[in-house]
Amino acid sequence: MRRYVPLLLAAILASAQDDVPLFRTGVSLVKVDAEVEDTSGAGIPGLRPNDFRVYDEGQPQAISDFASEAQPLHVLMLLDVSPSMSKWLGELGSKSTESLGALRAGDKVALMGFATRQELLQPLTTSKSEMGVKIIGNIYKQTLGRETVVNEAILAASKYMGGQAGKRRAILIVTDNEGARKAVSDDEVVRALHSSNIVFSAILVGNAPAYAKTRYESPGSAPPNVERFVAETGGEVIRGAAPANALQPMLKGLTTRYTFQYTAPPAEDGTFRRIRVELTPEIAAKYPGARVKARSGYTAGK
Repeated sequence: MRRYVPLLLAAILASAQDDVPLFRTGVSLVKVDAEVEDTSGAGIPGLRPNDFRVYDEGQPQAISDFASEAQPLHVLMLLDVSPSMSKWLGELGSKSTESLGALRAGDKVALMGFATRQELLQPLTTSKSEMGVKIIGNIYKQTLGRETVVNEAILAASKYMGGQAGKRRAILIVTDNEGARKAVSDDEVVRALHSSNIVFSAILVGNAPAYAKTRYESPGSAPPNVERFVAETGGEVIRGAAPANALQPMLKGLTTRYTFQYTAPPAEDGTFRRIRVELTPEIAAKYPGARVKARSGYTAGK
């Protein structure tokens, strides 16, 4: 009978542990990708680690592994190929090679098309010359349906990018936002972007509708809240411009961001923790009106 006592104790302890929240001990790292803009929207280069202050749930954190433009960028172009986008994509395809010149040696770009469904059209590659052919070749096929289902597409793009090596990840969506959400909520999209440390930016063409929450909103028919995804990840949005003209400055901005990390404080797994990134008072005084754009938080244990 005695030999069963250790097994019984182990079972009791395991059962008790199921009811105890799991706390991290600070061994994981939180990665932050930040852009600093002046009042004209231009990036401010040349900043150093001690020019920043980062707070996790209001508590200051020590910055480590600081880098700027040197780190390669992995960016996925998420292209709306629904029928309403046809008039915008022809010029984008013909000018994409020139626009992708904003990327540097070592940077990689991928292409995913979406409408009702999504399809990876080009995995991450350092070769940009074929991207225009890929774009033009998928404008009129209409093999992905006729709707514009944005949230599901972003979720698929996040899953793909999260599985790729590299510290700097970005998704750039090009859409008229004339669509709706289906089964994927905005909160799910934000969690997926945060989980893979992705900067989400958007080129919204034409008269793309803005998200406007109403009291009687139907979650399945309201325009996707693209502006929220941009704000939560520290990205950028350009409205009303032809995508062929907006692509190059958008990519240029993505290549001139700062990256750093800090040790995650102990926290219960699954809890969302807010991040705030600021300039020091001295740097803020040197660049009046400067703005820091960075991710808004992360989920502990992810």
